[in-house]
Amino acid sequence: MTHVIILQLRIGQFSFDGAFPSPSTDVTMDLELNASTIADGIHYLEASARSANGIWSHISRGTFFSYSFAPPDIRALEYYFEDESGAAGPLLTVNNFTPSRTVTLDSATFSIPVSSLVNLKKYFIYVRAVDESGNRGFFMKDTIVYHAITIGIRDQILLTPELMVFPNPASEMVSIKLVTLDHPGDLFVRIFDETGRIANEEKFSFIENDHFSVDASTLVAGVYRIAIYTASGKPVARATFVKK
Repeated sequence: MTHVIILQLRIGQFSFDGAFPSPSTDVTMDLELNASTIADGIHYLEASARSANGIWSHISRGTFFSYSFAPPDIRALEYYFEDESGAAGPLLTVNNFTPSRTVTLDSATFSIPVSSLVNLKKYFIYVRAVDESGNRGFFMKDTIVYHAITIGIRDQILLTPELMVFPNPASEMVSIKLVTLDHPGDLFVRIFDETGRIANEEKFSFIENDHFSVDASTLVAGVYRIAIYTASGKPVARATFVKK
């Protein structure tokens, strides 16, 4: 279980950090804002946590709220997609949620034109809230990866994963795709069993948007953790998978 040492809250363009003297998996943070610094209109709140090993993780995908003397309800969310070259798709709208002064992204169902997406490619999604008066907030940006599943009846859209692991469960080979790597280079992949013992370790040269396969055929059935490290030992990302 990851121990949180810093919790970061972001409202629009404002950021607040809270450090905890005793790292814990259960932390609370009081947020006190100077109302004069927040303009009337629609804003969003994001929360992230930094663990003891330095990895940042999203806690909230974004909560929109309307701030004004008499805040109206948020009626719709507008969103569009952009590929890595900067080419943007059309502006889409979703309103299949109960209007309120605060709306979470989990409350809406987004339609994604998967026919135009490339398997295992990274895209960006921009989302903003619209209130009942037609006021629009800031766009919130996040990363998605389109993963076309070869077994099953539907595709997957993965939202800002650090590390994609597939297939999961795995039997012979397990493939990994590192999504959030900014500077590709030589990295190490380590597979840990449930006791924390290193069951496998390999060095590979990772190129952004590529994926890498690891032999899992010799592993006994169980839950394993994959961790990616730089040559200096700095952790980059981690995920779990099941060997069947």
